[in-house]
Amino acid sequence: MPDPLTGNGLTSGIRHARHAVDAILAAGGSPEIPRRLRRAYDRHVFRLGRFVQAHIERAIYGHSVRWGLGFRAATYIYTFFAFFMNALHARFDPQGTTGMAVFGLLFAGARGWVGGWTLVSRAVLWCRRPALAGQR
Repeated sequence: MPDPLTGNGLTSGIRHARHAVDAILAAGGSPEIPRRLRRAYDRHVFRLGRFVQAHIERAIYGHSVRWGLGFRAATYIYTFFAFFMNALHARFDPQGTTGMAVFGLLFAGARGWVGGWTLVSRAVLWCRRPALAGQR
């Protein structure tokens, strides 16, 4: 289901469907997908979904970025992250343990991107706090 503010979910749905097709084709016409392929698919979808959702929540829905830097900045921060992660995933198409481990390094960079902006926004909120307290 797409996120109402970012639209994220459409690309993920297509990507997950493609990975499901890969698992079905790898089953080689068997009426049931082997357990190891189901586990690999579940793990892959869970990691991608959890990672992206965590960053949507932090950048868009988390109060520090949205209130500290504003909704427009929060949207840009998330969109920049999502655009490049989707583009890199489409370009490199990580598969298997090694591919996902390498892609995990890119995730770490993206985590730093959103985390850095979170720290900046918290600093902005902290600097505004005395001014807001004096207005009461």
